[in-house]
Amino acid sequence: MPTADLAYRLISRIEDSACKLNESLADIATFSFSFGVAEFDPKQPSELEELLQIADADMYKNKAAKKAR
Repeated sequence: MPTADLAYRLISRIEDSACKLNESLADIATFSFSFGVAEFDPKQPSELEELLQIADADMYKNKAAKKAR
């Protein structure tokens, strides 16, 4: 399984936990987070700055998708 797939599975579990936390907190507080994923391929290495740009773009894509819900 590619690393990015594992990252998204982990993120999904964190999102589920955040949802349960928000249900238990009711009107007290709301927990949320934003994420972005970039995969490093040692066979075709990328510079750190490029990976950060990819992850940042992915984070904003995910934020927009959350707002659209």
